[in-house]
Amino acid sequence: MADLIVKRATAKRDLLRRYAIHIDGECVAHVRAGGATHIKIAEGMRELRLSIDGHSSQAKTILASNHCVAIVNCAPAEYPVPARQSRISILRLAERLPPDRTSYIKVDLDCATELARAFLHAAWSVARYKIGERSKPGEQSRYGLSAGDLSVLYHGCRSPNAAIVTTLGSANDRLWRELVRVHWLAASTIPAIGSGAAVGYRFTELGQIELLEIFDG
Repeated sequence: MADLIVKRATAKRDLLRRYAIHIDGECVAHVRAGGATHIKIAEGMRELRLSIDGHSSQAKTILASNHCVAIVNCAPAEYPVPARQSRISILRLAERLPPDRTSYIKVDLDCATELARAFLHAAWSVARYKIGERSKPGEQSRYGLSAGDLSVLYHGCRSPNAAIVTTLGSANDRLWRELVRVHWLAASTIPAIGSGAAVGYRFTELGQIELLEIFDG
């Protein structure tokens, strides 16, 4: 299991109400204004979302491992407020809420680079064991990745200007999007292949250094 701490800022909006914490679509806990909630979650690529009264945050992928504590900061998202507020305008608060219900709460992840590094160290240690034990092709570990998935990064980071391709929405795509956030990968164009379901990435100089250290360490 992995540790997740959700910290919530103190703000006037929603001051007396709790935010629900959802992991992979299931409500697992709540957090109050100015408070923090510590929960245990399964290792792997978990999806986090916070919600209140039908409004929520955008989904955030957490690279969860037992090697690093994931810390998430949340607060009410800002939205335009009239310069002059009357009693009627305050009562009509719902009319000023953002039309996108998933932008009501803002969520930021602390130490994303450290999480990515710890996650890949843990996932690769399991993958190497599975390769040695000759696991079935495509068999995923508790981190949601197969040895074949990680071998793409393993070999790719050793080739200058390597381009890597995966299926949109796949386990690799979810992981690689998080590596883009920490500047280890960058989005790359790929030739049209008909289905439009493929996405491409390329390694950054920083990513090659970090990944080589992880795989060879």
